Amino acid sequence: MLGRGLSVAVMAIAMLATAPAGGAAPPTGALTPQESIELAHGQTVERPQLVEHGGERLVGGVTYTIVNATPAELESVLDAVPSYESILPYTKSATLLARIDDDAIVALRQGNALVDAGYALRIRKDARAGEVRFWLDRARPHDIADAWGFFRVTPLPDIAGVPRSLVTYGILVDIGPGLIRTLFESKIRNVVLTVPQRLRGYLAKRTETRVAR
Repeated sequence: MLGRGLSVAVMAIAMLATAPAGGAAPPTGALTPQESIELAHGQTVERPQLVEHGGERLVGGVTYTIVNATPAELESVLDAVPSYESILPYTKSATLLARIDDDAIVALRQGNALVDAGYALRIRKDARAGEVRFWLDRARPHDIADAWGFFRVTPLPDIAGVPRSLVTYGILVDIGPGLIRTLFESKIRNVVLTVPQRLRGYLAKRTETRVAR
């Protein structure tokens, strides 16, 4: 039987995950009871997706993770462009290029010894919805065909005084036709879904550093 604190967390997760995405994509849908239990036990829920439309082939999906942080703490991390080098996999550099209205334009360089890609994202924060949305800035040079997604942060009840938030991360990427897609598409799909776990690790490391001081 679940403890009372864990039961409350499971119910809160299940209810909050049904909230509309406010136009963000990919769609999330409601968590199943089993997924809510897995999240409450510290596991990560992944829903891989493949979308083919109008010649595009986008891979990615939606990931749910609980982190020990308040929405304000998570917002501060997502606002700090240098943190993207730790949160986004295989990121060599993240640079703020400009701010246009309320949007940030961020240039990313990602890859490894075999693959290297640069592109810019337009990032928009919607404080009312608790979301950060992003999409490929096609007006700037880009080595991928398309990308778009969102972070959604939803507060959960504290457990033993520890703040907790549900992070929902959606991402779809079209790396374009050719050999790179053939060789690396499935790996890229798996890697992009690890962002919430990397965010949780980043927050934990930052907390450890702060305590050590």
